[in-house]
Amino acid sequence: GTYSVNFMNDTSYNIHKKLLTQEQSQKEISLTSKEIVLLEYFLKYKDTIISTDELKSVLWEDSDYATDSALKNLLNKLRTKIGKTSISNISGVGYRIILK
Repeated sequence: GTYSVNFMNDTSYNIHKKLLTQEQSQKEISLTSKEIVLLEYFLKYKDTIISTDELKSVLWEDSDYATDSALKNLLNKLRTKIGKTSISNISGVGYRIILK
């Protein structure tokens, strides 16, 4: 099977190597460990809307760190790397990843 997932902004993520690459320049884009966990969770449930509470429980073991602003900050950082339109916010429900 394929280990690569393509996003709208001409980047691709290699699941096996855990690498995000800008396709045209072949330049690697660094991801933090939390960004990798978030991205791979989205990919695992790519056809599902994931609630903010579920995302927070996956990303943070300690609920004190699992604030809405911490999640939004992480989502924005990931959006910057994979494309603003690659993560969709479903108001009042949660988030969903959109692939090319």
